[in-house]
Amino acid sequence: MIERNIVSFEDFQESVKFYCQDTEKIRAIYDRVVDLLEFYVPQRCPPEQNIRVTLTAFYDGGGRQLIADGAVSDLSRPKRNEYNWHLQNTSQWLFACGVVYDREYKDFSIHT
Repeated sequence: MIERNIVSFEDFQESVKFYCQDTEKIRAIYDRVVDLLEFYVPQRCPPEQNIRVTLTAFYDGGGRQLIADGAVSDLSRPKRNEYNWHLQNTSQWLFACGVVYDREYKDFSIHT
């Protein structure tokens, strides 16, 4: 089963529009990251495999950054004590990324 928990484009745009009003630029980064996440979804999932695709709206990452988190997770994997330096549990991740909007440089980047 594949569950998609991807923020709508409208909510994605709304979460960054105070800093960036360029709809085409926001649409381009949204489409790019959604395509990237979908690339990592297994092509054939056995019934016992439970995949979740997640993309959040932007939140204040502190300093000059807004961050949106993306991940493809296999929820059928056991959850273990495996954390990254953001304190995110990574034990079920197949792929993860962050979309950053830098308020100073007024530009987006994707970090994998």
